[in-house]
Formats: sequence, structure tokens, C-alpha cells
Amino acid sequence: NFNKFFPLTIGLFFFLIFLANNTSIETSYTKINELVSFLFSAIFATLGFLVTGYTIFCTITPLDLQKKMIAHTDKKTGLLFFKKVHFIFVRVFIYFILFSFSLFIIYLFKDLNLNIAINLISLDLLRDIYKYTNYIILVFLISGTTFLFCEISSFI
Repeated sequence: NFNKFFPLTIGLFFFLIFLANNTSIETSYTKINELVSFLFSAIFATLGFLVTGYTIFCTITPLDLQKKMIAHTDKKTGLLFFKKVHFIFVRVFIYFILFSFSLFIIYLFKDLNLNIAINLISLDLLRDIYKYTNYIILVFLISGTTFLFCEISSFI
């Protein structure tokens, strides 16, 4: 539960900071660009280390230890401990892939020009939409990154 509760708390905290400071559209947009660029490299580097570490774990774990891991059943889940470790890896791997895909989507649509919306929506409303959309994206990036690194701690 900590892995879900803590990132949501951090996200709410930052959202309130953005609201209290009345962060401008330009500032939040710049932060989104910087964060997405930084997170692409950081997430893929971490994902590479995760896959490498898991591969090393699977290949050089002594056979006796593997047999003991297979013999031990986790009381909480009812799974063999060896399977539990594999499932945790797969879960974290899928979270990393999904977050990477969302980073790609944000990067892809970050320069989308909505001039057509100016004719349909008032300029003040459009500014508010941009402002709060930027806040939500920033909170997603902060909370998502925090969630991923909380999930990595599941291995420890």
C-alpha cells in the first residue's frame, strides 16, 4: 500500500504547491519538457540495469539456493518464493514500459497546436485549460517516477 499511497501523497503535495504559487503556463511547460527529456534517459537506464540485474540473478544463483526458493512458499500470496520474485520483476518491468510509453505520448503531443480551439473557446478558458493540464502532467510525471522507484524497492 505504501507504493501507491506515497506517490499519490507526493502528487497531491506538488499539485497544491503549483496551485498556491500560481505557476505560469510557460514555466510549467518548460518543466514538462525538461522532465520528459530527463526521464526518458533515466527510465531506460534504470530499466537496463533492472533487466541486467535480473538476468544475472537468474543465471548465477546457485542451484541449492534456487531449490530452497522453490521449496519455500510465501505465506501472504501462497506462491512459491521463486515465482513471487519472477512476478515482482514482470510487474515492475510492465510498469516501466507503461510509464515509458506515457512519456512518449507526452513528448509526441507536447507541441500540439490547438489554434482551432481559439475560435470555439474563450481565451481565458483556454489558458486555464492549458495551465491545469500542465499541472496534471507535471503531477503525473512526479507521481509516476516516485511510484516506479517505490516499486523497484520491492526487490529489496
